[in-house]
Amino acid sequence: MGYAARALIQEVHVRALAAAALLLVACQTPQPPAVPGTLATQGEAVMTVNGQPITQQMVDAVTMRIPPEQLERMVETPGQMERFHEQLAMGTLLYEKAIAEGLHQDPAVQAGLAMAAREFLAGVYVARKGEAAVTEEAVQKYYEERSVQFARPQVKARHILVDSESRALELKKQIEGGADFAEIAREHSSDRGSARTGGDLGWFEEGRMVEEFSTAAFAAEKGALVGPVQTRFGFHLIEVQDKREKTPLEEVRDQIVASLRQDAVQELIENTRQSMKIEHTDSKTAGAPDAAEASAEPVQVKPPAEAADAGTPGEATP
Repeated sequence: MGYAARALIQEVHVRALAAAALLLVACQTPQPPAVPGTLATQGEAVMTVNGQPITQQMVDAVTMRIPPEQLERMVETPGQMERFHEQLAMGTLLYEKAIAEGLHQDPAVQAGLAMAAREFLAGVYVARKGEAAVTEEAVQKYYEERSVQFARPQVKARHILVDSESRALELKKQIEGGADFAEIAREHSSDRGSARTGGDLGWFEEGRMVEEFSTAAFAAEKGALVGPVQTRFGFHLIEVQDKREKTPLEEVRDQIVASLRQDAVQELIENTRQSMKIEHTDSKTAGAPDAAEASAEPVQVKPPAEAADAGTPGEATP
């Protein structure tokens, strides 16, 4: 091997050793802490605030602890999601202002962030344990074990309410002659709540309506046009659309899912409570510090290099 070749190999070897040394030093050198709240941008932005993107990932992180039923109501209620997005945008700008002023370097703030992370993780843990209890087998079992609760005769009907018997008879004659019940209800029924849906009352159990109305509806056959039936509200024409002996599973599934989730969470909380053993070592430390302790030394704000490096969420700076 010639001198030039040996020199080249030696140079490569030295460079490799130098690179390894630099890597070792980099691994041992404390890295600057991650700024609290930093997220790797993933996915398309669903909105921007002052040019800053807010992604679906960020929205999902906020909504993940909202129960599905509540989130569904938010989506369906006009203006709710707009207000939610506005709050998210406001929080984003205020967060950036706080970071710009270095509030995340304050030890008291770091402790608060750590406690908030612990609370969030605990909340997610509880929520996921609740979700894990909701299986198809559990739903079916819940429904079958409460068959008496769901096995109650029901009627599906719609009605037209007017203030006189003669007016009710006149409208009944029109319906029997081929007029559309729903259109008559929309135009003439004084029960404006149901009139908007053609007089539809949906499914109801016996006793849910006033006695005269309920008795007439449950005594009639499916498809019958009943009335006029007088109640304290006026005179009703009742069309019995359907009858059944029990509420099907799919109509009470959401109710069962919510109960299963709530029962699992309550059991988890109670079991955790039973396992706790709390001992207060000092009555003063159980709450806020007294005035002398609070004013003894001002809070020290650490520069970035001295701040705690990123570790397990919820770890406070010693």
